[in-house]
Amino acid sequence: MADIKFPHYFSDKPPEDIDYTPSGGGSRPNLPPRDREKHSQRLLRQLNQAWKKAERDAVSIQAREGVYLEFKSQKGFELPSHLLENRQQKIRFLSQRTEGEDKDQTTISTVYVPINKNQYFIKKIEEYARIDTKKGNPKNQNLVESIQSIKLALVKTLWQDEAPIPTESKDWCEVWLSNNNDGIESDFRELLTGCNIKAKENSIKFPERRVMLIWADINDLSNLLSKSPDIAEFRLAKETAHFWLEQTNVEQTEWVDDIVDRSDFQNISNVSICILDGGVNNGHRLIQPILVDKDLFTYDQNWGVNDTEPHGHGTLMSGLCGYGDLVEILNNNNPIFIEHILESCKILPPRGESNPKELWGDITCQTVSRAEIENPEYKRIHCMAVTSMEDRDRGRPSSWSGAIDIFSSGYNDENKRLFIICAGNVDTSESRIYPDGNRTHSVHDPAQSWNALTVGAITNKQIIDETDLSSYHPVASSGGLSPFSSTSFTWNNDTPFKPEIVMEGGNVAIDESEFYTVCDSLSLLSTSHQPQERQFDTIWATSASCALAAKLAAEIQIANPNAWPETIRGLMVHFAEWPEELKRQFLEEDTKTNRAKMLRICGYGVPNCQLSIQGDRNHFTLIVQQEIQPFKLNDNNNPIMNEMHLIQLPWPYSALEQLGELDIEIRITLSYFVEPSPGEVGWNDKFRYPSHGLRFELQAPTEDHDQFLRRINLAVREEGETVQPSSQSERWYFGKNSWGKGSIIHDRWPGSAAEIASSQNVAVYPTTGWWKTRKHLRCVEKQTRYSLIVSLATPEERTDINIYSMIVNEIGIKVPIQT
Repeated sequence: MADIKFPHYFSDKPPEDIDYTPSGGGSRPNLPPRDREKHSQRLLRQLNQAWKKAERDAVSIQAREGVYLEFKSQKGFELPSHLLENRQQKIRFLSQRTEGEDKDQTTISTVYVPINKNQYFIKKIEEYARIDTKKGNPKNQNLVESIQSIKLALVKTLWQDEAPIPTESKDWCEVWLSNNNDGIESDFRELLTGCNIKAKENSIKFPERRVMLIWADINDLSNLLSKSPDIAEFRLAKETAHFWLEQTNVEQTEWVDDIVDRSDFQNISNVSICILDGGVNNGHRLIQPILVDKDLFTYDQNWGVNDTEPHGHGTLMSGLCGYGDLVEILNNNNPIFIEHILESCKILPPRGESNPKELWGDITCQTVSRAEIENPEYKRIHCMAVTSMEDRDRGRPSSWSGAIDIFSSGYNDENKRLFIICAGNVDTSESRIYPDGNRTHSVHDPAQSWNALTVGAITNKQIIDETDLSSYHPVASSGGLSPFSSTSFTWNNDTPFKPEIVMEGGNVAIDESEFYTVCDSLSLLSTSHQPQERQFDTIWATSASCALAAKLAAEIQIANPNAWPETIRGLMVHFAEWPEELKRQFLEEDTKTNRAKMLRICGYGVPNCQLSIQGDRNHFTLIVQQEIQPFKLNDNNNPIMNEMHLIQLPWPYSALEQLGELDIEIRITLSYFVEPSPGEVGWNDKFRYPSHGLRFELQAPTEDHDQFLRRINLAVREEGETVQPSSQSERWYFGKNSWGKGSIIHDRWPGSAAEIASSQNVAVYPTTGWWKTRKHLRCVEKQTRYSLIVSLATPEERTDINIYSMIVNEIGIKVPIQT
């Protein structure tokens, strides 16, 4: 019998490039009311006191070149950090943090000012006090009125961590230097030697930042702050945590024989899942065919490449990445087709050694680079279920997540990479207050990475077979959030939605006395790292869901060999859905506000594996992979917006129009990678974290081509022309307030066939980022890639309508049939 395929359609038609100017105007700064004279006098007094104190403290410090000042906003008001920097004067904005929430939130910024520029801010304040602009406003109003107080910065000002500063004893601390050149690191290492402060050899390089690790306490940090002009921030280094499993006593070698007999490895491809963990024991008979010795790598040759941990986490991950949950395979006799391979990158030291607080971003990237050098022809899916035990970042970039972003973006080598990372786990003790504990337990570092696909967990595991657990019942109902899954529910609204998707992660058993336990029957089954003793072992939590997601990503890549990493990530989100149980748990009232809250708990839901790989008769998917240049320099050498792309959708207008009021859903996903500017330098001004942003806009059914362009692009309007916003924007399911939280945007729009037929164009246009606002970094005219995924879906019950064939016939392509 013939198996009909419905492949996704990759458009090779170039989009229309159009000069772009944003249609919206700038917003007025949010400034507190001020008494001009009193406010300026108070700030001048504070500033002079800070300089006098700095002069006293610097008497015995020969190397003192300037001071660190702390600028603080009034509660509930903004502090425009970009106005605190003047690169020509060598006045550098370094870092920013917030205290409090909502109306009580205060912004604190740190600025480095050279000694010979001590009059810079004094002059700004004096001008504010006595000079008016042509519009009658005080000069420098936006800067001066936003400042509530100024004082000399201390170590705690530059401490960008919820963990306390080491005071009683030394600890490993991250020092973020204010530039990334080798000379600054060399000078700082010389200073460390003079101060007798120990440092790690590793460092991580970011745009405008270099991160080093030092063994220090608060006195050491204060000493460094008084002697170095190059410090941007301090943080506490982190230990990683990976989750080990209870061992089973069942050895079923016959099961392995059966799986091997049913497995077909003849069509093995060059698509690899690269597992970053504690090593893999590939002597297991299920692992041998897909993970050969030459594809075992390690960060430190002294660690070896094998899985030496007592519970074999890396080998368990490899079993799921290769085969999925073995329970499902063992419960049927179907043939098994394996077309991808595995690689292992050992980033954890073997058991018995101390778990060093290291620069994990550097370890992660270096180990993957070794695999890439050895196997440059592989198309990799990077799978990492190793996260920090702590969740104190709460969505803020860290050195580790920043390293993932910069490595995946191809900043250093133009090679884009897809990282799939587990969200991190909630302690099983939180099962007593499920699901409230999931809401408050934050996704772990580095899963806040903008470019990575972060995976949380749901569960359908409900049957408890253990006789000694007869009084227990599952904590989560079928289709509900796994008790293990962490969330971004408590994160700031500007942070990315994490996780983006959820997959099976197992359940927890609990009894009436609220005793809880992880048990075998509510877990997933995988390969044991000790096959000489047992063939199978259990795995659970977001490690398991992360491995299943990596397997799906590999299958998407095999079915769509030309798909970019951005596209694979987009397809996994594009067809995700919330199970009814998830909606029952968290969507008390179906509003856009509550949907946004759900996105912070379970992302866009559970991917539809089949539709992510290919369509069917009710689903057609168009994929556009393009490059765009968001910004350019104008005739005055100032950065401005450059271009937008207009993509014509290949809908069969007449055929759709004939379907009239038939319900059709259009889904759009825009996936792109950003280059990061990590460090606590703000989100809303020129020091923002992402290099750029992208958005999409769909032509409304009531608009023609020209009306659509004039609505979204000021550059094509007549002088003085105004247009009305689209009345269709409220029909988006998630809504535009949910767009731009990270580097992937997804939404869906229901309409009639006739309405969809009239929506013939999608625009992709840029929003600002540090490429544009940090002109001196010379990235203004860089290009970036994006993947735009657009699909149409007709109701599944309408078997008489084949939307796929209708569109394919319109495009004029042939659908391959595999026998």
